[in-house]
Amino acid sequence: MIRPGVVPGGDPGGAEGVTLATVSNGTGARIRNFSSPLAEKLYEARLDSMQESVGSVDELGWFALFVREKTILHEDSQGFVGVAEYETEDAMHAVWNAVLSEYAKFNAGQGP
Repeated sequence: MIRPGVVPGGDPGGAEGVTLATVSNGTGARIRNFSSPLAEKLYEARLDSMQESVGSVDELGWFALFVREKTILHEDSQGFVGVAEYETEDAMHAVWNAVLSEYAKFNAGQGP
């Protein structure tokens, strides 16, 4: 199960090293809390670099797959943005498939 604020297989992003940034979301300013410089970099480059995304911060969270970087980026409803890095593409895809499965259950009304 996906827990809000936790990237599957990754660091939930504690208070240490959190970067605060103001990011416009088109409807006004929103505070984002990045768990690492990598999370901030991927978030800023997401439209150009991600291969796939799923979800919404208002649901189970928003997730983005970055195959070249072997990472999954996650944002929750509180503005926390975390990233999980994987040693292999197989490991990354296994977690990505679990995220997709949880969203399929959620969208079918069977989710958490």
